Amino acid sequence: MKSSLSGVDVRFLVRELSGLLAGGRFDKAYSLEGNGLRLRFHLSGAGSRDLVVFPGFACVSSFQYPQLERPYSFAMSLRKHLEGLRLLSVGQHGLDRILELWLEGSRGRFLLVVELFSRGNAVLCDSDMRIVAVRERQEWKDRMVLPGSMYAYPPGADNPFSLGDEDFKGVLLRSGKGVAASIASMGLGGFYAEEICLKAGIDKIKPAASLSGEELQDLYESFSRLARRVDGGIVKPSIVLDGKGGYADVVPLEFASYAGRAGKAFGSFNEAVDEYFSKQQSAGLNAGSDKEYLEALRKLRVMEEKQQEALVRLQSESEERRKAGDAVYGHLAEIDAVLEQVRRARKQNLEDDEITSRFTEGAKRGVAEAKLFKKLEGNLLTLELD
Repeated sequence: MKSSLSGVDVRFLVRELSGLLAGGRFDKAYSLEGNGLRLRFHLSGAGSRDLVVFPGFACVSSFQYPQLERPYSFAMSLRKHLEGLRLLSVGQHGLDRILELWLEGSRGRFLLVVELFSRGNAVLCDSDMRIVAVRERQEWKDRMVLPGSMYAYPPGADNPFSLGDEDFKGVLLRSGKGVAASIASMGLGGFYAEEICLKAGIDKIKPAASLSGEELQDLYESFSRLARRVDGGIVKPSIVLDGKGGYADVVPLEFASYAGRAGKAFGSFNEAVDEYFSKQQSAGLNAGSDKEYLEALRKLRVMEEKQQEALVRLQSESEERRKAGDAVYGHLAEIDAVLEQVRRARKQNLEDDEITSRFTEGAKRGVAEAKLFKKLEGNLLTLELD
């Protein structure tokens, strides 16, 4: 059973989302049970529309999701920065499972990035791609998603539909995998890779490096036909049934892989996605909608947010203290000299102001340690290190 949208699915969905939402005014953001977000837009003449975002999928939804009484801080940040701003466009980053929503208004221009892969995430950036707020702080070896840092897209393959004849064939011949696995690794995903093999009449597990020239050409032509269907914008969406009354897949087109399978047709891919994923999501939430459980879950998530904020703060403090330690180490000799001068002055029963005057005079004469002296109050000595 399909658990998330593919990059190709997102390509179809984005075109519909743009038509449904572009030009609308951002109204409110709500935190939903199950790590979800509801983004409400108001469109003149059409009323309100809700873009629902969960790990794995997004759609304009007609389903009623249980929302938290007290939104998480990210939802509140979206309200603060985006309320009243106009949605300029809904786009996709390459063929990745990433939505890009550009908004603009009196407070400036913002980009809301919605990552649908893995655990999912949502990131609000300013016009320079600096992160203003993030639903979940994340760190990997190749990028960090933290407030104040520059947003970087995850590393991934180039858009496979930009590959020409020779490039496509070259990837296959250099691959050490089977045909379908090799095509999937281009960024198309397993289902679409198998569909290309099926339409070309090529065994999907055959070693790609052993393909003949004719087989390579057949595969490229099948790949090109799929690319034309994807970019053509014509959809025939449906939910594929599993034969037991349940849902097996949601697709934007008719596919040979599902020939002869019963399906439920829809007028738009967004409607099909909404029915397929929202029905599953809401059923799961309702099944576990015990009030005490949900309240405990909410408290844990609030605790997680606070811990993430504390982690960022501690990392910042650690860096500041490291710099302070480096400064002390770099002036260790001068600091020892200042302490020795203060000890001698104390033995002479000099007051704080008299000791301060001596250091002031020394600084005027260019004495290095005297230049570090800032203030002396009893047992508290303040030095200023550059």
